Amino acid sequence: MWPAKVLEKCNFIKEGYFKENEFYNGQFLATVIYSKING
Repeated sequence: MWPAKVLEKCNFIKEGYFKENEFYNGQFLATVIYSKING
């Protein structure tokens, strides 16, 4: 899960985690949502 560490180092905030919400190649996948607001 190295992309998550890169996003967090760039000050992105983890907004949500959706467990088993997508079915792809015979398995369920999780989705993580990150956001960054400039200000």
